[in-house]
Amino acid sequence: MTTTNTYKTKQRETILNYLQRNKDKHLTIEDVANHLQMQSEKVGQTTIYRYVNMLVNDGLVRKYIVGPGQPACFQYVEDVNHCETHSHLRCNDCSKVLHVDSKMFSNVEKQLKEKYDFRMDNSKLLLYGICSECDRNLEGEKK
Repeated sequence: MTTTNTYKTKQRETILNYLQRNKDKHLTIEDVANHLQMQSEKVGQTTIYRYVNMLVNDGLVRKYIVGPGQPACFQYVEDVNHCETHSHLRCNDCSKVLHVDSKMFSNVEKQLKEKYDFRMDNSKLLLYGICSECDRNLEGEKK
C-alpha cells in the first residue's frame, strides 16, 4: 500500500484532483494553494508540499527543478513509465506542457555522449518556449 492511500482527507483529495485535472501543466505549490484558497479550503503551503512530495515518492507526480531561486514544479502522471518515452516543452506564457517523442533528441544525445562523455536523461528534459496558441495571441496583439 502506498503512503497516499493510508490517510485520506478532503484536502488531499482536492489536491490530487486538481493535479489530475491539470496533468498537462507544471504546477507550483503556490498554484495549488491558490486553487485551494479559491475553493475556500484552509490548507497551508507546508501541508500541500508534504502531500505533493508523498505523491512524488509514490510515482504519481513528477517534480521538476526549474532553476536556481525558482519554485519546483509538479506534474501528475497517470502512467509512471509514460514520461520515460518523451521529453517536455513548457510554454513560458500559459505553462502548458507538451510531450515530444524523445527519439527526436537522439542526435543531440549521441553528440553529448561523444563530445562530453555525458549521458542525457530524456525523461527529464524540459525545454522552454511559446506554444502555438500563445504565439498566435502575441501576433494578434502586435497587429
